[in-house]
Amino acid sequence: MTDAEKAAADAEAAAKAKADAEAAAKANQKQYSEEELKKVIAERDKAKEKLRAKEEEEKKAKEDAEIANGRAAELLKQRDAELAEAKKIVAAVAEREQKLRESLLNKLTDEMDKKVAANVSDLDTLSAFVESRTKQPPGKTFSDKAESGQPKDFKDKVSAAKTVQELEAIAKAQGWAIR
Repeated sequence: MTDAEKAAADAEAAAKAKADAEAAAKANQKQYSEEELKKVIAERDKAKEKLRAKEEEEKKAKEDAEIANGRAAELLKQRDAELAEAKKIVAAVAEREQKLRESLLNKLTDEMDKKVAANVSDLDTLSAFVESRTKQPPGKTFSDKAESGQPKDFKDKVSAAKTVQELEAIAKAQGWAIR
């Protein structure tokens, strides 16, 4: 048997072994219940927390060793730089959230809605509240129709209306509703 034939035979055997392994893996796959998945996820989260604690412990031990070696001033300078950077990030995020909050509150026209919205601390909840209060219902409203190509005498009637009741009467005569 030549080297090329041996290589081809080895490649064929490897491909067959791989296919057999994949088939065996598929046959051994198990369906897990939601409780089992939650348990595994909880165990994973605990393991991650242990890892974080271990890494923090190792970092602290390293810093202690460096302090013992006379690097305290350098470490303090490094920590101060990290703290300053973190403060910049926090300030930028707080400023962005404040601008977003003000933008959302400015979209509200009703004073009671503004009072309620001012007490909502979560931006996602505030955004949903503002959207629900400012969302236009589907279809045309009376004011849309009054401004969209109606005859001049109709526009004059709407402009001449002095009370809500007069507007409602005009709308009712046209078969519309005021929202």
